[in-house]
Parts: sequence; C-alpha cells; structure tokens
Amino acid sequence: MQGERNYLVRSSSGFKYTGLVNDSGRVLHLQLAYVEPKDESYKDYSYNDAKALATNFVKTKNIIGEDYTLSTDRGTELKEDKENTAYYFYFEYDDNKECLVVVNKGLEKVEQFILLDEINGLG
Repeated sequence: MQGERNYLVRSSSGFKYTGLVNDSGRVLHLQLAYVEPKDESYKDYSYNDAKALATNFVKTKNIIGEDYTLSTDRGTELKEDKENTAYYFYFEYDDNKECLVVVNKGLEKVEQFILLDEINGLG
C-alpha cells in the first residue's frame, strides 16, 4: 500500500523479524521468521499460558490502546490441536477493529501480530 514501508530487523538475540510500518510510524504487522520447534515439548505448552502471554503483550506493548477485549469465539478452533505450533488470539479494539496475535508454542513467545483492519486498508 502507498505510504507503508517494510523492514527486516534482527534482534540482539539473533531472531529475524519483518515489519510493516505506515507513514505515521505505527507498526501494522510484525512477524518473527519461522523457527522450527527443537523437540516435541511444544505440544505441552498450554492454551491458558499462551493466552496470558498474548494478553500481556498487547497490554505492555500498547499496540491497540487500553480499551480492547479478547475474542473468546475466534482462534479457539486450534486450541486442542497438539500438532499445531501456534495459538491464535483475536483482540477487538476501536469499534470492532481486530488485532491478531500469534503465540509460538515452541518458543513460548509472540511470533506475530497484525492490525487486520489497518493492514487491509479499512482503518
């Protein structure tokens, strides 16, 4: 889209991220390059721990402000899928806009967030 810039960032811990930033400097999408799970232990990472991590990420990074709710009916279809390497959480903010936060089960960290309405040109 016009006015948006892509970045490739390498963190001090060696992880690679790609990001999409708009003209005002707001990060619309940040994604960690895929990291293969080291072993099968990712299957034991609990949904509730991932939910707490995603919620804390949204709160501490202030990516969607302070007024948001976690959608309890979206993203839960993979909750019981032990083979999937991530959990997906949808947060609603600013009059029904959505933010997707993806938690990597193997790394036990946020792998990606997307401001869905803003990246799709709706916001």
